[in-house]
Amino acid sequence: MFLQANDDGTDSWLKRFSRLAQAVLKNDLERRGELYRSMSRQLSMFLGYHVELSTLVGYIKPDEARWLITEYNDIYGLQFDPLFIEASIKKNSAADGTHIDHLLKDLLQSAQLDQRA
Repeated sequence: MFLQANDDGTDSWLKRFSRLAQAVLKNDLERRGELYRSMSRQLSMFLGYHVELSTLVGYIKPDEARWLITEYNDIYGLQFDPLFIEASIKKNSAADGTHIDHLLKDLLQSAQLDQRA
């Protein structure tokens, strides 16, 4: 179930989860690209040199994370409990947003625990 394709030929759970992870990471990359373009110009003009904005990497807005995870959960049948999704988003959120790596690890660990049960 977890790594192998299903008997009916559909993708394994891990492959479907990887689609969710890619969507969340893509959201961060798109947001970061917008921030880089606008902030880089402003900071370059002000400071006279390029400033690395790496502290912004790896975060997503909680509402966007909630929407993406819920949609992919429904579309790909990942079977995450909606209450767990909400708790994980809250647990991994701060003023900067929701930390993507920690959120995805929580989701993956919960699936591994569910599989053992």
